Amino acid sequence: MATVINNPPQSGSSDSGNAGLIIAIVIAIIVLFVFFAYGLPALRGNKSGGTNISIPDKINVNVNKGTPTPTPTPTPSPSPGGNGY
Repeated sequence: MATVINNPPQSGSSDSGNAGLIIAIVIAIIVLFVFFAYGLPALRGNKSGGTNISIPDKINVNVNKGTPTPTPTPTPSPSPGGNGY
């Protein structure tokens, strides 16, 4: 007759196989998301040419719009008498 020896589980070990599987699945989902969000657009490149935006060399920022600058009118100085006569 054959002798069967059942080794007891290691002391202090819990069933961490399920926790490792859950962590691996979460990491795989994050990696897939990052690949679809950043990897595929980078692999595709810019084949369509994209949007062509022309930027002028000089931008006119004149706020007066061609109107002349008004000259200030001089204010009359008061007479030395104090009452304007």
